[in-house]
Amino acid sequence: MRYYFIFYLLLGFVLPVSAQKKGETIVVIAPVQAKLRMSNNPGEAVPRGNHLRVEDINGDWFWVQWNGNGKYTQGWIARSDVMPLEPFDKVIDFYTTAIQQKTNMKDYVARGLLWSSKGKYDAAITDYNKAIQIDPRQSDAWNNRGNAWRYKKEYNKAIKNYSEAIRLDPKDANVWRNRGNAWRYKKEYNKAIKNYSEAIRLDPKDASAWNSLAWLRATCPNENFRDGVQAVKEAKHACQITEWKNATYIDTYAVALAEVRQFGKAIKQIEKAMTLSARYAKEEGPKMLKLFKEKHPYRKE
Repeated sequence: MRYYFIFYLLLGFVLPVSAQKKGETIVVIAPVQAKLRMSNNPGEAVPRGNHLRVEDINGDWFWVQWNGNGKYTQGWIARSDVMPLEPFDKVIDFYTTAIQQKTNMKDYVARGLLWSSKGKYDAAITDYNKAIQIDPRQSDAWNNRGNAWRYKKEYNKAIKNYSEAIRLDPKDANVWRNRGNAWRYKKEYNKAIKNYSEAIRLDPKDASAWNSLAWLRATCPNENFRDGVQAVKEAKHACQITEWKNATYIDTYAVALAEVRQFGKAIKQIEKAMTLSARYAKEEGPKMLKLFKEKHPYRKE
């Protein structure tokens, strides 16, 4: 880890204070990426600027959870490779200083991710624009800019960016899934299904792709694309990949069960999801419980 310390000294700023407590969100600040040790996905590395959740602390190591690239990944990461997401101004200042010292497209991408995490999509797009100007061959900048446009509901612009990212790296399942989401929001469900399916073909462990496909089949307002039986299988697979620890995926499984009129099982899954996420237990969970107790399936309009 001393190499990272020397790297930061050469840039002319002091290493930031690292996370101190469980449940905290942290940001990767390693020069390129940080490897996770003893991970459930061996060899997994987290790119600079990505967010992690601290589950446990052992000296200079954090046991973290990362949901990047559609996977549920856990492992140990070194304290020197990360800093807390809050206070937000400090982590923004960290990357701004890095950019001022040495212009690097990866730092623009990392700062763009931070802006996007706070809903500041225009600022994120500005940073992604600069990253693409520096090196238009890097697919991650195109993909992330596509995400920002999608969050702004500019779906055509999002698809254009995703398509360029796919042209540059056609084997990146993450981008195929993201483009599938954009097609789904445009109500072009057949294209969405094809993109999700390609993401799964490229990476069978992409839980997010399995979940997105299941959600479409379970909730689609167009009955021609609904398939509750298939949705149950796909949603269950997403939950298995994530070891039944993701409340969102369990919610999708419950919705799929309700679609095939297994309301009792659906209610049990909602109750399980509510134990995993305080936010879900407060916001979405009660609405779903009420709906399923009244024996109504969920429809996404």
